[in-house]
Amino acid sequence: MKVSKTGQWRRVLGVGALGWMAFTCHAEIFYGGQTKGVPGAAVDLSIHARAGTVLEALDIVPALADVASVLHLVSFEQTVGLTDGGSGLCTDQACAFFYLPEKTFAVDTLLARYRFTIDPAAPLGVVTFDTGIVVGAMPLPLPSVLQFEVLAVPEPSTWMLFMLGSIAIPFALRRARA
Repeated sequence: MKVSKTGQWRRVLGVGALGWMAFTCHAEIFYGGQTKGVPGAAVDLSIHARAGTVLEALDIVPALADVASVLHLVSFEQTVGLTDGGSGLCTDQACAFFYLPEKTFAVDTLLARYRFTIDPAAPLGVVTFDTGIVVGAMPLPLPSVLQFEVLAVPEPSTWMLFMLGSIAIPFALRRARA
């Protein structure tokens, strides 16, 4: 079957228009917060919608039982940005909302925030955490740069060496000038 040049351009424009619609009518949900800390420290994870995001549904149902020995949930706060214009249910740990008609965000918007404390006896290293966030039907994993991580507490000898070095620097600079 032979297609004219005009027909080819129509196909290219049609595919391009579909691609543009798919690109512009999307949900861009992203994470923020301070997810690294020493045992006993407070950490948090925030969930945001980027400006221009169009949402039909958002579920926030984390697997908290998987991290219960390392992270202790202090609070879960949903915002008006999440609940306004939607129908759904929020508990003290999770939310599930859908929007009819779909919701469009004009500016970057905070949707929800989790606050945790790190267990004082938590082992050092990365904590695998399933946030349970599903946008429409697409799961949204936590990026590796925001993985929860338990950091080591510096030993007293390390702090002492740091302070001695900080005190010695001005003397070394003065001596180098002379």
